[in-house]
Amino acid sequence: MAVENLGLATTWIQGQIENEKGAEIGKLLNVPEDYTVTGYFPIGEPVTEVKGPKKMEFSERCFIDEFGKGFKE
Repeated sequence: MAVENLGLATTWIQGQIENEKGAEIGKLLNVPEDYTVTGYFPIGEPVTEVKGPKKMEFSERCFIDEFGKGFKE
């Protein structure tokens, strides 16, 4: 990931933007008012190394067109 190549870190944050927070972030980033900010990637220098949870394989958690229909990469 390009962020890691620069010695930085990021993570996807979603669900913590409630009430006016999304609108405030939108104004800061000049997002048109008819769009809604629902998530973001903060980027910065990592203080500690954090390992994320073990995830199922992509093919087990992503489907195409309908639930259970395999997704071919």
